[in-house]
Amino acid sequence: MRVLVVFNPVAGGGRAAAEVGAVLHALGQAGHEVGQVSSRPGISIDWLQTPLESADLLVVMGGDGAMRSCSGPAAMRRVPVYQLPFGTENLFARHFGMTRCFEQLVQAIRNWQVIPMDVGMAEEEPFLLMAGGGFDAAVVHATAAARRGSISRWAYASPIVRTAWNWRAPAWRVMVDGRVVVDDQRGTLIVANCPEYAARLNLAGWADPSDGYLDLCFMPCQRAFGVAAWATRAWVRRLAHSTEIIRDRGRSIILECRGLEFWQLDGDPLHRRSAGSISLGIEKTKLLVLRPSALPGPIASCQQSMSN
Repeated sequence: MRVLVVFNPVAGGGRAAAEVGAVLHALGQAGHEVGQVSSRPGISIDWLQTPLESADLLVVMGGDGAMRSCSGPAAMRRVPVYQLPFGTENLFARHFGMTRCFEQLVQAIRNWQVIPMDVGMAEEEPFLLMAGGGFDAAVVHATAAARRGSISRWAYASPIVRTAWNWRAPAWRVMVDGRVVVDDQRGTLIVANCPEYAARLNLAGWADPSDGYLDLCFMPCQRAFGVAAWATRAWVRRLAHSTEIIRDRGRSIILECRGLEFWQLDGDPLHRRSAGSISLGIEKTKLLVLRPSALPGPIASCQQSMSN
């Protein structure tokens, strides 16, 4: 088996770079041919496509941003992916049950169960988890602007407070498969491909990443206090049955809002010259995901599983 390991040099405060040697050693000891490449900012067509040509499996040591960056070339090359979670939230790994345990990775390769996953597209950019517009996207942009190297959950605290101070919800027009489902209504929203969300809020906990659809969750509100109220409902698991939110699903979703608005994809800021509207859809090519294997009892060779 030819395994390519991509590691983010700053992920986990540099822990991914520190552990890459141990990962390569564990895979080599299991009889696999291994290679490595350091990830780079942005979508990875240029720097990852050539190394993937000779790979049977792509192992990503990083967070959700690294997974999103690698998803396009991996899907095009039909190379299965596996995440060793070294990011802040690691929502992709959480959904599939992946940890930092090297033995789990080796066992998964041995069992080799590959499952397909939908890849969302925000015009030309892929996403695996969600696309957001509104309060969370504004916070993501504020956090990215202040970022210096790796970040932790605490790095979001100050941007959340600063954004909440004067944030006002934009007025939206949302079309799902050609149907208008939100018309000139203020609020915040996410379009989910996966049910996981930061801090386990799971705003669209009903989303299925393999059903060929994107799931809309529109939460009416005027200001940040309303966003906090929706987050509280999500935290106590009372959001899914709310009759006030607008839920829908489709293969094509168009988001429009008055004025300029921030967007985020999988927790990364999306920088666009004109942010007034965006078209979302599902890529025809699926991303192949190597399913992790359950391990019986504690394994001495395992690294500590990701927290939360």
